[in-house]
Amino acid sequence: IWLAADGAVWVGTRGGVGRFGTAGWVHHLNWPGKKDRGGTELVRDEAGTLWAGTASGLYKLEDNTWQEVEDLRERVRGPFLNFAVDGQGVLWGATSSHVLQFDGQRWNFIERYGSDRRRGMRSIAAAQKGGVWLVDRSGIYRFDGQKRETIEDVRIALALYEDTDGAMWIGGLDGAMRILNGERHIFTVADGMPEGPINSIVADKAGRIWVSTRFDGVAVFDAKKQSWKRVPGNMEAQFNGVRRIYPADDGTVWMASSIDGAIRTDGTVWTRYTVREGLPSSQV
Repeated sequence: IWLAADGAVWVGTRGGVGRFGTAGWVHHLNWPGKKDRGGTELVRDEAGTLWAGTASGLYKLEDNTWQEVEDLRERVRGPFLNFAVDGQGVLWGATSSHVLQFDGQRWNFIERYGSDRRRGMRSIAAAQKGGVWLVDRSGIYRFDGQKRETIEDVRIALALYEDTDGAMWIGGLDGAMRILNGERHIFTVADGMPEGPINSIVADKAGRIWVSTRFDGVAVFDAKKQSWKRVPGNMEAQFNGVRRIYPADDGTVWMASSIDGAIRTDGTVWTRYTVREGLPSSQV
């Protein structure tokens, strides 16, 4: 999902790319991922160009048509995991094997692992000091294109987020960890978290931390109580399969679910968009 400055919402699904604006949902016939029917990650650079990463390559939207970045086709391997804009405004992208950095004109290819491809990239997140935080099978580290800064003694991580206060939030197999000023605090189901692996963790515009799981719903962190609240309700997970959470500038939050489509909430009202509402596919 990508939230445009004009208020439009772009959603990449397994059935195509859709744009939600004043005219409702508009589908793109020549859409990224058409070759492999894979999921689509979306991002816009500072010049306003919309980029899409799929299982088959990297694309950009030009004259309302998606064009593949052909000079990366043979060099980039593995599906795109996500994009990230770091604290210095630099745009990054990651596949399961590589890291890319955009210099404003072109994407620069960075070989992450050399010959050791067994490590496998799992997640990417923006670093406040510049560069990106990367998760692979060996652990977590910040990478600025040349050197690494490792977080010690954290081997299993699936998602991560660094907030503006410098706290690092790490989602694991069964709970989450917060590292702030060297102190570590672990949150589990006893603190109100959903069960199972955390696959997304992010802060909204109000600074509230959100987490999602594949099969046990979504939760928001209550900083005053130092505990988690299940949303929309505590009795049962109404939205499953949420793999990414996207905060909007207007304070709303969008979620991409492989089961329940695209979900939007202002904290009170929850709206779900599927093929019935006009999405190309309900698998977002």
